[in-house]
Amino acid sequence: MELLHITLIAILIVFLCGVRGDGTVPLPKLERNTLATLGDRGYRDSRRLDCGLWNIELHEFRSSGHVYDPSTVLTTSNFGKYPYDNIAMNRQHGALVNGGQGKFSFAELKHTDSQTKKVLTVYALQVDGTGSYAYWLPQGRSIDIPARPKHGDAKFVFTPNFGGCSWTVTPTRYGKLRLRHVTGNNETYEFNNLDVNQKGGATTYALQYKDYGYIKEGNQYVENSHAYAYMHYNNGWKLHVQQKTCTPNGSPSLSDVPQYGKIQKLKFNYPTETVLQTRYNQITKTTVYRIPIP
Repeated sequence: MELLHITLIAILIVFLCGVRGDGTVPLPKLERNTLATLGDRGYRDSRRLDCGLWNIELHEFRSSGHVYDPSTVLTTSNFGKYPYDNIAMNRQHGALVNGGQGKFSFAELKHTDSQTKKVLTVYALQVDGTGSYAYWLPQGRSIDIPARPKHGDAKFVFTPNFGGCSWTVTPTRYGKLRLRHVTGNNETYEFNNLDVNQKGGATTYALQYKDYGYIKEGNQYVENSHAYAYMHYNNGWKLHVQQKTCTPNGSPSLSDVPQYGKIQKLKFNYPTETVLQTRYNQITKTTVYRIPIP
């Protein structure tokens, strides 16, 4: 009888929290089909995270020569272990500026810390004519993708990194999902003021700044988290989010192959090693959201 009681409690918790046995949680539904704006975008009683940005160190990550297919590198435990970055895509002028399908791969880049001798690894998305098809969703724009892809359709959606933006998913009447990468502080113009047809429908699900922009210390929210996110179709569309603290900023060096522009190296301005190693893990959390499809 006691075992039955425990089982019923476990089922109730799963029901209330929305967590499935596969570890996914439902992508939040927007109330009134409207994104949060201004002060409502975050937690008012939060404090800003001190990342030691006054003492930055320049790290140069060089390509290891290994190139990975998205389905290989993203569906492994690597996503929870190593940071991912889309910064090179933002610098490849003319590469799918309006969104749509392209061919992509991931470059593996490594840096050996001069003091600790620890090898740091970053995976970076790049345009690659020999890679796999996927969708690219530019910041400030929208694309439509099949709600239920057929055999041979692209199964991944990539978009720029998140540092205040929102990712909206709206099921349409035509068997499509309308995706938007809404720029932070532009929620009113890029989403809220659109009519229902422009949004794609009356019901929208979204990843907003509150969902990734904070970590929690005790009972207090601490702000200064960014995110890398992508969508993958595997028994339904799922939004995978890598929440990162003290995120580095950087710039890529691309090869001279104009149609592909493969990454040679990335230069990152990191916060101090002490901050990263003793106070915060760079990858704070990874979450998988399932997207309801009617």
